[in-house]
Amino acid sequence: MLFALTVSHAEVPLGRLADLSARLGQLSDGLARANQAHDAVPLNGWALLNTCNRVELYVDTERFHDGIEVATTALQQETAWSTSELRTSLQVRSGTPAVTHLFRVASGLESMVLGEAEITGQVRKAFNEALHDQSSTPMLNDLFQQALRTAKRVSPWAATAWPGARLARTRGKGGAWGGAGAQAARASVVA
Repeated sequence: MLFALTVSHAEVPLGRLADLSARLGQLSDGLARANQAHDAVPLNGWALLNTCNRVELYVDTERFHDGIEVATTALQQETAWSTSELRTSLQVRSGTPAVTHLFRVASGLESMVLGEAEITGQVRKAFNEALHDQSSTPMLNDLFQQALRTAKRVSPWAATAWPGARLARTRGKGGAWGGAGAQAARASVVA
């Protein structure tokens, strides 16, 4: 079973996100320790996408609730964020919504600047790091390879959808992003 724990510029202020991101250097080791310490050893593998605008942990697990417990325990230990902070900041996606989310992220459709291409390289780097750390699994390999193929097909369209302009997400009332995903996001042309 696949799940993703995600937090991005849409959920927390960039300064808080930078704090979280900076503390994740040893997360893979922390996940391995937390997984081994758990009775069920529920995690098969994981991949971490860690950028200035998002932190996303993709996990292949046999047991959803135990997997969430192990992942949040490791995050809490590595970041010093409280359980309460993690619960209010992280979004949990499982199955198809997790897959769809990674495809949208890799394609730049969840970026602050819609269609930006840098994220595709960051997704590729996250995948390569998971391979290097031997924390990936065949399911995660397929997921990331398909996400990168999708990004390759979508990115040229996103970059040329409005010639001469870039699309930037705008915040709605109270500073919150206007809904989840690009479908609900309002776009404005930025010169």
